[in-house]
Amino acid sequence: MELIPLDLKPLSKLYDVLDKFYPNWEARQDDYYLTELAFMILKVFKCSYTDETIINNLRTCKVDKYQDELSKIYEMPLEAYTWICDNRMAKDRAKASKKRYLKREHLPQ
Repeated sequence: MELIPLDLKPLSKLYDVLDKFYPNWEARQDDYYLTELAFMILKVFKCSYTDETIINNLRTCKVDKYQDELSKIYEMPLEAYTWICDNRMAKDRAKASKKRYLKREHLPQ
């Protein structure tokens, strides 16, 4: 049986970003972090795909096409990334969205 060669370099960039901005992301029961990451790729870095397409591609590790965006996101200071994510919606909408999609242990106190 011949193994299919797999290029892990694109995945390593995604995992670097997730490790930096979402510590312990592997243990989470939700994938809300993909929504925030898709927002950054779509709105901040002007990607031409829809948010649903980006989220689905991230979820299924089809990240070759986002290498430039992921590299730029990785270089962002944590404070800037957090501020952008925290201010991307009106406060009441953000609270409702987080309550709906995040598991209790990941909700801000």
